[in-house]
Amino acid sequence: MGTVKAPWKQLLLDALEANSHLKHSSFFHLATVGCNGRPSNRTVVFRGFQDDSDKIQINTDYRSRKIEELKHCPFAEICWYFTDSWEQFRINGKIDIIDGTNTDPLKLQVRETNTLLRLGCVLCFSFTSCYLKVCTFGMLGFVEATFKSK
Repeated sequence: MGTVKAPWKQLLLDALEANSHLKHSSFFHLATVGCNGRPSNRTVVFRGFQDDSDKIQINTDYRSRKIEELKHCPFAEICWYFTDSWEQFRINGKIDIIDGTNTDPLKLQVRETNTLLRLGCVLCFSFTSCYLKVCTFGMLGFVEATFKSK
């Protein structure tokens, strides 16, 4: 999955591994802001990290409402809960839409290498911060940590 760069990335990779036997562990919630200023939330599927970066990839149909919302306001937040390990990741940042209109050849190559994208695009999440909440089963306490990118 690439080189670990951000402190939260290894924690996320560990949580994915610990919960890999659960099909739903690759699903997380993506919240955006609509053109009307109201929040919008949906479940999306984790498709890995872009190359050796800390950018999380999501594939989507470019006709979906979230694309229009992200064009209006490119900032979003994900919330990812792992049921077996009781870990929750809340990560916010800017989403880069990589579709056929993108002029960056490196970004287009990311899209081209994904064979699932006939009517879609790749969303790559660049993080401004990561809020991590961990609760161990059977304990009343929580461990909370905030990681901010440079």
